[in-house]
Amino acid sequence: MPVTPAVFSSLSPLAVPLLLKPRYVAALLPGHREPTPILRLRYQGSADHWAIGIYKASTGQYSETELPGSFGPATGTPEQGVNDTFTLYAGPRTES
Repeated sequence: MPVTPAVFSSLSPLAVPLLLKPRYVAALLPGHREPTPILRLRYQGSADHWAIGIYKASTGQYSETELPGSFGPATGTPEQGVNDTFTLYAGPRTES
């Protein structure tokens, strides 16, 4: 059964639309016409255990080994991966 892309705005801590593809998560960032790859999730045997690889625009590849120590574990739920990756891209949330 083919997996079709889906948009999940509610997962995004920055309230930007996310596009969940079969191999990666992309975001429709302001000022961009096309979705930008953000991270890759690799299933590790359970719904709560996914390997998280951040997209590196400089190389056009994903890396699970080059995550900063402040990122936390390189595995977790898809929601944790999205939240942690957006924190790396945009900084922590601020209360208004």
